[in-house]
Amino acid sequence: MILQIQLITRIISTYMSLTMFIIGTIGNISNIFVFTHLPLLSKLASSWFLGASFIASQLVLNTGVISRVILGFSGIDPLVSSMIWCKIRWILGPLGGSTSLTCISLASIDRYFITSDQVDRHRWISVRRAQYMILIVVFIWFILLIPNGIYYTLPSCTIINTIYAQFSPIFSLVTYSIFPLLVLAIFCVLTWFNLHSNRMKLIRRNNMESQVNKMMIAQLSVVLLTSVPNVILQIYTLSSRTIFKSTLRQAQEGLLSAVLSELGFVTHAGTFYVYLIASRSYRNNVKNIILSYKNGLNRVLPQVI
Repeated sequence: MILQIQLITRIISTYMSLTMFIIGTIGNISNIFVFTHLPLLSKLASSWFLGASFIASQLVLNTGVISRVILGFSGIDPLVSSMIWCKIRWILGPLGGSTSLTCISLASIDRYFITSDQVDRHRWISVRRAQYMILIVVFIWFILLIPNGIYYTLPSCTIINTIYAQFSPIFSLVTYSIFPLLVLAIFCVLTWFNLHSNRMKLIRRNNMESQVNKMMIAQLSVVLLTSVPNVILQIYTLSSRTIFKSTLRQAQEGLLSAVLSELGFVTHAGTFYVYLIASRSYRNNVKNIILSYKNGLNRVLPQVI
């Protein structure tokens, strides 16, 4: 039974990771392409936050997911085969994930301000401020993750410092999982209430703002649904790491961890498809851009989103 569970875990990890990498790469590139070809979106601070999150999400797929695919198909773990890749994985992977969630959180805050009935709040986060905030976010996360590059090392690409090994999972849980999810949940609810306020008639008349709000609410909902189960698993793992576990229990927890980890990657791989489902205008813009290039047009004339 243990061998069967381990085999299932490896199959799930390999093929789901490959699927996530393919559809996620296509989705992130498509999002970046569409957002850069819609001039109206460049005028929104939220679009800059989302654009940064797309790039950061692709960084997660390129460093974290691809390692699982290589291990699953070749049986060779690149993390234990290359010191350079080990360092890159544990600096750039968390950097991408943390930056992505932070930027999505900032976009949710911006949407709350934009949908507020207090007009002065609409100007609190400008495009220029959003650009500076993105640079600051990347810089702060990079500084915080430098210890990963120091303490993650071969032969097993794990943390060699016992103190940091105790601290790192807790720090990751709080800063990467709990805090951004709380921010997303709070501002998702607040924005929803703003959108259903009787005083939001002016915002509803603005089709561009309305569609972006709809896309953001859909994305935030997916992020929460796909991330919360993994957060619960992380809390359980931390609280039970001193408990003796049989080999069967370890295999079962490994299978559960593989499934929930892949579910968590939906946050970084599924945004484009969420937008397609949530917004008819976004679908139309994607279609128009594809048709324009298919017809050999040099200039894309997108619809108002």
